[in-house]
Amino acid sequence: MADPNHPCGSGTVHTCTLEPDTDFLGVRIVRRDAITGAPTGEVTAVDACGNVPIGPKDLLQVDFLAHDPEGHLAYYTLQATYRENLARNLLVLPGATLTPLGGAPVPAAVQVGPSYSLARRPNPPIPPPDGGASAPTWHGGAIRLEVLAQFAFPETCCYQLELRAHKRTVVTCDHSLWGHTNYSEYSFMIVV
Repeated sequence: MADPNHPCGSGTVHTCTLEPDTDFLGVRIVRRDAITGAPTGEVTAVDACGNVPIGPKDLLQVDFLAHDPEGHLAYYTLQATYRENLARNLLVLPGATLTPLGGAPVPAAVQVGPSYSLARRPNPPIPPPDGGASAPTWHGGAIRLEVLAQFAFPETCCYQLELRAHKRTVVTCDHSLWGHTNYSEYSFMIVV
């Protein structure tokens, strides 16, 4: 069964399953003063197929879900692709932060990951449920990424956000096989 709020199946890149599920819940540019970097209070939604200018201190804010209701999420990736074959891994850009996101169609991620091994690592070092995930369970959930927009979008171009989530499965005792994957993408234009 799939979430009826995002397209899946024939004619899409998204598989109609919740094991795991992926979706973009919102993409925004949080405006900050070009000189001081202080928040201006203005937030601009980046709609699919939208065209949005960014300033040198603006933040990219991406709300998304990478969730497995069975608790077998292995890892997720989030990148911005552009031009011909160019990609930016948004999760490792300088200053990128991941935080749990409440009020989404799935629970907020208790451990944001982006991998099972990182989700199991308590930070701060306190035991589950407030620290790291208890083996073998990691559900993922709703997450917010924030990063300096100019790091994500280095030039004026059309960009596509690509979110992939992989479920941990064991096939013939081979733990390296991640047979269940889901994928979501979101495209728009950024003017630098």
